[in-house]
Amino acid sequence: TRLVFKDINPLSSIASMARKPGLGILLLVTALFNFAFNGIGSTSSLFFIKKFGVDPSQVGWLMVLAGIALGVVQFLLVQRTVRRFGEKTVAVTSLSALSLGELAIFFAPFLSWLYPINMLVTAISGFVFPTLTTLNTARVEHREVGLLMGVTTAIASLMNIFGPIWAGVVFDRVMVGA
Repeated sequence: TRLVFKDINPLSSIASMARKPGLGILLLVTALFNFAFNGIGSTSSLFFIKKFGVDPSQVGWLMVLAGIALGVVQFLLVQRTVRRFGEKTVAVTSLSALSLGELAIFFAPFLSWLYPINMLVTAISGFVFPTLTTLNTARVEHREVGLLMGVTTAIASLMNIFGPIWAGVVFDRVMVGA
């Protein structure tokens, strides 16, 4: 087999993978999650500063505690939870809970509420990446997993560009936290 341009064209690869049964919708979910995740990540510190008047050390503590929560979830809970409930249930539940968690952050009336809510939201996000990856890879043949990982990375990279741009514009022009 020889390598041709179509093989390394990211848009062609994305379209090819999206046509596989059940994979197109998962790639869309992956894209939307990454879009929102990167948008929120790019503006969350600004939101904390504008809404609660936090200083850099408080933002740092929010991030440290979130990182600890994420580590605990990925180290101790993901495998057990997926084994018990399955990837699809965990992914859908986590994505739904993330939406509610982000709303809770937006409506939190006091800084003291932000610490546990932010830890919980970050912990929940720790279930999303592994479950979506497993759901995606289950829809391709073993020999296509590398291509799929390239496609999901390309999608995530595009969302790394567009999510923060969108979030920044909405933050500046609509409202803080929008």
